[in-house]
Amino acid sequence: LESHARRIYAPVVNPAPAAAKALADRILSGHVQDGFSLRDNVYQNGWSRLSTAADAQMAADILESVGWVCGVEKPTPGRTAFIYYMNPKILERVSG
Repeated sequence: LESHARRIYAPVVNPAPAAAKALADRILSGHVQDGFSLRDNVYQNGWSRLSTAADAQMAADILESVGWVCGVEKPTPGRTAFIYYMNPKILERVSG
């Protein structure tokens, strides 16, 4: 029974892996394009597990740590923006 409870409550206790999987699924399904920003292309869509800036950032950080995406600073007149580029091997999976 405890193992079932852990599985059910895991996304609540540690939402980062679920958010990363949700973002990876959106990337693989083609809903997120190469050169995306978290605000414009991820959390403003209100997707499950990615509906806040914090959730989207956790997901991007995990995907960056495993080599799926690379965040690059983009200077803007206001705050610095981050644009995320996908690993070419992931792009092949999306388009192939």
